[in-house]
Amino acid sequence: MRKRVRRARILWGIVALFLIAASVVTIVYFTRDKSENTVAELPVVRASLSSRLSSTGVVKNISTRTKIPLAVMAIDDLTKLSEIVNNDYTVNLITLLREDNPDPILYRVAWVNESLVGKKTTFRTTEENRDLITLVPIYFDWDVAAEHYAIEASLGTTEAEGVREYVLSLLLRDGVSQIDPTVFPNEFWRADEDAAITVGSERLGDMILAELSHVEDIRFSITDFVWNEGDVLMLDNSLFTIDYSELFVSFVLSEYDVSVIHARMEAGERVYASVGINALGGREVIAEIVRIQTGTNSSGVSYFTLLGRLVFPEVTVKPDGTEEGDYSYYDEFLSADTVTYLGVDVKDNLTPEELLDNYSVTVTAQKTVVNDTLIVPTKCIYYDDSKDPYVVKLDAEKKEKRIYIKITLSTGTEAAIEPMDGYALEEGDMLRYTVDSTLIDSLF
Repeated sequence: MRKRVRRARILWGIVALFLIAASVVTIVYFTRDKSENTVAELPVVRASLSSRLSSTGVVKNISTRTKIPLAVMAIDDLTKLSEIVNNDYTVNLITLLREDNPDPILYRVAWVNESLVGKKTTFRTTEENRDLITLVPIYFDWDVAAEHYAIEASLGTTEAEGVREYVLSLLLRDGVSQIDPTVFPNEFWRADEDAAITVGSERLGDMILAELSHVEDIRFSITDFVWNEGDVLMLDNSLFTIDYSELFVSFVLSEYDVSVIHARMEAGERVYASVGINALGGREVIAEIVRIQTGTNSSGVSYFTLLGRLVFPEVTVKPDGTEEGDYSYYDEFLSADTVTYLGVDVKDNLTPEELLDNYSVTVTAQKTVVNDTLIVPTKCIYYDDSKDPYVVKLDAEKKEKRIYIKITLSTGTEAAIEPMDGYALEEGDMLRYTVDSTLIDSLF
């Protein structure tokens, strides 16, 4: 009896499985049959397309320190800090002491802002000017030197033949070249009180902003400000040190990926990336890759560290109260559409104050970019028997026409294309394509 029951259960189980299988086959058949006849339409768009590289990195607060020689403030009409390093401000009294030299030799500190001396003081370029130091130019008085020479020559106390040789003999009287101007009597120097110059924070800020054309305001500090009233300075004396910092992202790419970025930068192209801040829930900001540093080799492959300057948006408040970030002040290329395409939400705007040095980040950099191009979904692209790509364009009467194309870049889901000679394709044209097979198709 038990064996009969067991056989009956097995038999019913087989029947049930058969019925289930038959139902699945029927559903799949009709679903496949329907999907094979389903078509849809999508438009051709014109925009930018890029392939992307992903990496991880960290936020870096990188400082720039520049010593400011007196000559920069007194004589040179420099407008950028970087121009200082291209000049040699080393002075030599032997060279400066020429009768035809119309420039000051020394400067005396007539006034100094004592509240800043010996401290690190921070300024903002948008703040009102703060005076730092007033300097009076001092000239070498050759007429007085000539009088002294005439007296000593008449007394036979000098063997110099001429005023300049006499002056140099005083400078070299200890057998070595000295830069200490006190070797000359005080009356040899003539101060021009009316030509005094005052150095203020505004000019320093302007020199920094000229270096950083992408910002309108930045904090900077001065240190090594140690002068007192009455000090006498030469042109190569450093008045103080300027210090400012910018936020960068540091990340690593292999030589195969970095070679493409390097080629684009060498060609004068600006390369951008989106940077997601992990500690802030992945909120993103733009970075421009500005430097490729020395690489290291591991297992036969070189890896390079790249630095990208973080670019923060200018935020405007719309009439409805919502905020929107604008990056186009930095580069016209960074329109709202471009920034959105890079993955950054223009309605969620990060500020520098929200970031800390060494925050971990996820970087998505542009590798290859095609700007102002026709873009179609890759599912709209077909290939003929010769493996030549084409799309199916619909005319005004919904008639199909095959348009052969050249693919200039593909991301897997989208492709930048150009119509081949003899074919026309424009932004807004509609393309017909077969709807993708459903999940059931994957069973076969």
